[in-house]
Amino acid sequence: HASDPTDHGMNAPKPSETSQDGRSVVGEAGVALGGEFWDCVIVGAGLSGAVLAERFASTGYKVLVLEKRDHIGGNCYDYTDAETGIRVNKYGAHIFHTQMDHVWDYVQQFSEWTPYEHEVVANVGGIEVPVPANITTVNALYDASIS
Repeated sequence: HASDPTDHGMNAPKPSETSQDGRSVVGEAGVALGGEFWDCVIVGAGLSGAVLAERFASTGYKVLVLEKRDHIGGNCYDYTDAETGIRVNKYGAHIFHTQMDHVWDYVQQFSEWTPYEHEVVANVGGIEVPVPANITTVNALYDASIS
């Protein structure tokens, strides 16, 4: 599978042996926890944990996700304030960006996204230029045409 860029390790053979004695048992076969058997246990339902859990579950693994918070999404969690109707980023602003179509297609399955383009500019002597500085910054500040 190493040569298949879409595999991401999710097509590994499923465990075939199980331990059902009610104790926590970890081994090649998976994990028995609380009398139930799990092929995979994911600790944390932040972005990485949620993606791993979904990928494993979508290929037939029985997955247990353990999360200490009362929500999924990790630090990217937001909610709508009941009084104002305003979306609040509980842990601060977060911006998702990718140039990979398969990543964009994947995340679009789970949520509606609000389009946003992040652009930082500085005003230098009355001229707005991009920050961090790049060739466009140099061209604007020095009236140049460097390409």
